Formats: sequence, structure tokens, C-alpha cells
Amino acid sequence: MQIFLTKLPRLETNRLILREIQKEDAEDMFEHASNKNISKYVQWNPHKNIDETKEFINLILSNYIKGEFPAPWAIIYKKNNKFIGTIEFTQLNIENRYGEIGYAISEEYWGQGLVVEAAIEILRVGFDILYLNRIQACCMTENNQSIKVMTKIGMSCEGVLRDYSLVKGIFRDIKIFSILKKEWTNK
Repeated sequence: MQIFLTKLPRLETNRLILREIQKEDAEDMFEHASNKNISKYVQWNPHKNIDETKEFINLILSNYIKGEFPAPWAIIYKKNNKFIGTIEFTQLNIENRYGEIGYAISEEYWGQGLVVEAAIEILRVGFDILYLNRIQACCMTENNQSIKVMTKIGMSCEGVLRDYSLVKGIFRDIKIFSILKKEWTNK
């Protein structure tokens, strides 16, 4: 697992390239991470300035080297070669063969099926390369866009974890979804 996290494979789909984040992504990432609509349903607050984004990129680059989390892929839109978001395994437990994914995409790219496309590729990696048996994802109960993504990639809702996560000072209910290897159809 550590080798995997220190050198994320470059992945490609019809419309996207998933690759390691680079220092050159700072401007696009700041544009993405400073948007309050994007950070509304995640743990992190919007970035206030480009220096905050550069610090985050340095953390990621350091984590790649150390094989630690976070170790996200940059989502690059092929049409304009622009960084438009991230997707990652937020958890990996190779011993028990499960993982959890998380993602965020720039608002102007919402509703185009791009996160679904990226997530299907990450599921492929999880099941076919890492030999996971279970992959899960979570979101706040009111995050309807994320719920749609999880449903479209074949995940089933397992339930609601009540007051599970303290997000920006408020306890939030979290919906948990999963897909098992035997349910994966290698979309």
C-alpha cells in the first residue's frame, strides 16, 4: 500500500486524466478550493489565499514521499488540460481489503458526469489492482449531488450515522454507501 501511495499511477478515462498533484496546479486548485459551494459539504474550509493552497500542495507532495494520507489524484479535464478537482482513497486497509473514497470537483463542472467517470476508474483500481473486497464512501445527508454520484457508480446506501461527524462546529448526520467486489461489474 505504501508503494501505491508514494507513486500514484497515472490513470486516463475518456474525458479525464487522473495524476499526482503538482505545484503547477496551485492556481487552478485555489480557484476550486476557495469556492464556498465546494467546501460546503466537506471538512475543510475554503482556502483564503493562494499561499494556503500552496501549503496544502506541499503537504500532499510530502505525503506522496512518505506514503501517507492525503494522497489524492488531481482530476484533469482533457478538453482544456485544467485541474478541476481531486479524488482519493481517504482510507485503505489492505489487511481487511477495504477502502473509502472521497472527491470534490469544481462547481462549473458539476452535472456532467465527470466525478462518476473518475470514481468508476478509482473503483477499478481498488478492485482490480489493490484487490479490495469493499469500497465505501460517505457524505452529509443533505449532499444530494454526492448521493447521486455514489448511486450511479453502483454503491448502495447502508444507512445513516447520526451526529457522526463534527463539521465546522456542527454535528452532522452522515450517509454511508458501499459496493462489494462481487457487485462490481467493471463498468
